[in-house]
Amino acid sequence: MPARLPDDRPLVGRTVRLDRTLPDDAAGIFAALDHDEVWAAGYSGGQASRPASIAATARVIDAARSSGRAPYSVRLLRDSDLGEAGTIVGTEARGQSAAHCRPGLGDHREHHRVTPGAVAAPHVPA
Repeated sequence: MPARLPDDRPLVGRTVRLDRTLPDDAAGIFAALDHDEVWAAGYSGGQASRPASIAATARVIDAARSSGRAPYSVRLLRDSDLGEAGTIVGTEARGQSAAHCRPGLGDHREHHRVTPGAVAAPHVPA
């Protein structure tokens, strides 16, 4: 199947859904990613790139959306030890070209307590 460009449809998996990131998601993204473990591995440039506040996170979101990337907020589908259904637990971003729409490409990061792979393989509705 050929790759498709990202659009505004949600990507729904078994445990999470990915929705296009909106400026109102800044508080949830900041809460999910404001942990040393997230940035220590070099996510998005490492500690030097870590937003210091919700307002700084909102500016990062605006920059990503303005650059042509397709940022997504990763939300829980059901209550878990990470939070209630709808809680943001990570991010995912895809470039605006078909070459960057394959799973595994783009910037992504989950809450430091999310098991690697637990967010993988969302279903893309036709």
